[in-house]
Amino acid sequence: MTPGRYALAGWLAIAQAVLFFPTIALALFFEWISRRFPGSVLLAALLQVLGVAAGVYVLLAFRSLLHEVEDFRAADLLITLLIWISLASAGLGLLGLLSQSNGLPAAWTVAPVVLTGGLLAAHGIVSIVFGRRLLSMKDDLSGLLKPFAHTTVASGALTLTVVGAPIGLALALAAIVMQGMILLRANEDVQFV
Repeated sequence: MTPGRYALAGWLAIAQAVLFFPTIALALFFEWISRRFPGSVLLAALLQVLGVAAGVYVLLAFRSLLHEVEDFRAADLLITLLIWISLASAGLGLLGLLSQSNGLPAAWTVAPVVLTGGLLAAHGIVSIVFGRRLLSMKDDLSGLLKPFAHTTVASGALTLTVVGAPIGLALALAAIVMQGMILLRANEDVQFV
């Protein structure tokens, strides 16, 4: 892995967190205007695909960093599960967008929402286990390991509750920023041979 890859992944993570709410607003806008301009659904789909691609790239870079820093492989399965959950959620989101734009029956619109709720619960559970697993690392990841791991656990736990889900989302965004900072700091600290 080249040093620039950690920097790119770090900045992508931070950009994801900062642009989360504007991206949601933009997607809702595209959905609203899709009634008049059906082609705008493609823009919403493209926005979603780009966001998921950035998230997958960040997770893969983070896994690579864990391997490089400490040969830490205890979180590999959990990172893979987070990637698959993210891809499945995006697929359901795209299915929802396409069903709305093509005037399919309401069941095609409701089913992705219900399944997305299940994937959100799975994401919460995997996040809790992932954060706890990271706490077994010896390296402190530039002093951010414990804050990142605890924030990830809290975010996952709150996501599982209906009432605490908005706070869980805020904590997830904070964890993503910390993950970006870990990657940016690793870009400076990791010795490449």
